[in-house]
Amino acid sequence: MTIPVAFWLVGLNGWGIAAIFLPETGAAPGFDVPFRLTPTPVLLAFLIAFVVVMSGNLYSTWRAAIAPPRRAMRS
Repeated sequence: MTIPVAFWLVGLNGWGIAAIFLPETGAAPGFDVPFRLTPTPVLLAFLIAFVVVMSGNLYSTWRAAIAPPRRAMRS
């Protein structure tokens, strides 16, 4: 996830999203868009996404594991 964000901010200079985060700049700013990509938000986003995905997977796996074989074969 960090590679596309870094490319968008460095390579494209925030084209298309600069107006959302920097008021009165327009879609294509005429200056370098400042940004700082530290590991803490990246790791926090990964951790939250991991917890959400794993909790969803655990629930569906548990439901499939406790289903009787006859019901599982019917579905």
